Amino acid sequence: MADLGKWEISIQSPMGERKSILTLNEDDGVLTGTMSSDGDEGPIENGKMEGQTVSWSMNVDKPMPITLGFSGELDGDKIEGECKFGMFGQGPFSAVKV
Repeated sequence: MADLGKWEISIQSPMGERKSILTLNEDDGVLTGTMSSDGDEGPIENGKMEGQTVSWSMNVDKPMPITLGFSGELDGDKIEGECKFGMFGQGPFSAVKV
């Protein structure tokens, strides 16, 4: 298992910018880890890494129950991509390794 470290992630959502802390591990193409924001923490799900492409989902309860879907490109100490907000569209996200 490879520890991909801790990341500060910034998500441009329909309700404005949201910041979270992301921890990632990779084992044979499977991503695992956690995301935390506003004192809440939960596991990422459906995590995959194919080359430098990463994807995962996260269930959140605040401000309402929704599943967020992330897909991006890992480039050294940064990840950039898109986050899907269920029926509320999508927006960009970026993460930097801390």
